[in-house]
Parts: sequence; C-alpha cells; structure tokens
Amino acid sequence: MSAHSSKAQNVLVFANFTDLLAYDKKGIKWRTERLAYDGFKITQINDVCLSSEYWDIRNETSQMFQVDLASGINLGQKIEL
Repeated sequence: MSAHSSKAQNVLVFANFTDLLAYDKKGIKWRTERLAYDGFKITQINDVCLSSEYWDIRNETSQMFQVDLASGINLGQKIEL
C-alpha cells in the first residue's frame, strides 16, 4: 500500500493492510507480525521509528503505535486517539 524510507537507518519500509517489511542494502532487514486488522496507515517516520494508525474493529476506535526502524520491534500499541 505504501513505501517509506529512512536515510538515518538506511531502510526502505513497505506497508500493506496489516504489517510492515523493511529492506536495507543486504535484503530483508525485518518483518513485523500482524500489527493491524484494517485501515493501516503510516502517519510519520523519523530517524528512529515510524508511527502508524489503524482502525480496530474489535472496539471500533482508531489505534496508534510505533515501530523501531532498526529492529522492527513494536514500541507501543493500542493507544487510543
């Protein structure tokens, strides 16, 4: 659905409806597990992490979280907007 780059981390991050995949010059750097059910959208990217939001069908609210660009680790999830 979208692609974003971070020069600081030298990665290119691809997003689909539910998860992220990052490439560096050696190939796949990391892949997240499923992060969302639907409506996944990257809202911001900086030198350290990317911020995203999605529509949580379980409680019908927008949720947001951050993913570390170096490791692909989810830094925080399910913070209501």
